[in-house]
Amino acid sequence: MLIGIAVIPALAAAARPVDPAAQRTPPVYAAAFAPDGKWLATSFAFIESPGDVTFRDAATGKERLVCKGHTDAINTMTSSHDGKMLATGDWVGAIKVWDTAAGKELAAFRHCPRQVWSLAFSPSGRMLASSSPTRIMLWEIATGKQRAVIETVGEESATFGQHAGCCVAFSPDGRTLLFGAEDGSLRRWDVLIGKELPSLEGHNKAVVAATFSPDGQTLATASRDGTVRVWDCATGRAKAVLAGHKGPVLSALYSPDGRTLVSWCAWRKEVAQKDGKQVVTNTVFGTELKVWEVATGKERVTFEPDEPRTGWVRPVYALRFTKEGSHLLAVGLDNRSAVEWDLVRLASKGQ
Repeated sequence: MLIGIAVIPALAAAARPVDPAAQRTPPVYAAAFAPDGKWLATSFAFIESPGDVTFRDAATGKERLVCKGHTDAINTMTSSHDGKMLATGDWVGAIKVWDTAAGKELAAFRHCPRQVWSLAFSPSGRMLASSSPTRIMLWEIATGKQRAVIETVGEESATFGQHAGCCVAFSPDGRTLLFGAEDGSLRRWDVLIGKELPSLEGHNKAVVAATFSPDGQTLATASRDGTVRVWDCATGRAKAVLAGHKGPVLSALYSPDGRTLVSWCAWRKEVAQKDGKQVVTNTVFGTELKVWEVATGKERVTFEPDEPRTGWVRPVYALRFTKEGSHLLAVGLDNRSAVEWDLVRLASKGQ
């Protein structure tokens, strides 16, 4: 079932944008929600205070506090599992950990040799993993010590935005560290003993995002190959391949009960239009969200949250389920507050 962009305005109760002033430049470079969805952290492009982190109330868009300290644009950010810390990484490799209540800097690290592509807190909040194409680094937050460096087979390159790739993620029990490589492979390590586990193979392009189910039994990975794969963590086998997106899949997220999976893609296509006697080809960009039933792999809802348009669009998006799991919060490239969708109502409208 497809809910197109023309239908979405009629679903005012289902899609509730907050703070109309949010729709202005500059674009978001990185964003993160609190685990409970109450606050939203964003960092914007060079035009406006590069390196600043702004915390806002997700429901109202009201600014709560601003954290300053980075000297270059922030490339990625993530919240700890309890929401008490936010980690940010910038273009020159600086990593900072912030107290989300007071805005105080708690720790600072340096990822080498270039910018940070991805960050992940361990479930306990004691460790932080940072990644780039050539290496993963593990940090102890309380002491500021570097605990490990894991070399990978990639090559460093300049990129931007938190959907660049080379993602890292911890399993819910904190024992397994996952790395999604640019070649599509998924490498895993047992953090306690430092042993590398068998890799997961299936994607044929870069793995951009990875999310474990709440019970830790399955793993969902999003790839630039246009698919989401669901893996059995015990056997390492793919349980399902979720296909049908219009373009590269840049994010995937389980609902709190693990029964629903949402994935988001950014797509582009060439559109030929007549301009007098000439035919002009324009590139049209858009985004697409799909909601899946995990047990069956059935696609429940598909809709386009942003109106397709010509010109370059920065594909930065942060997703978070509300506590009950029936609503989805999101922030797009121009948003300074959250948009909320009632997934139950969207599903009923699509039938």
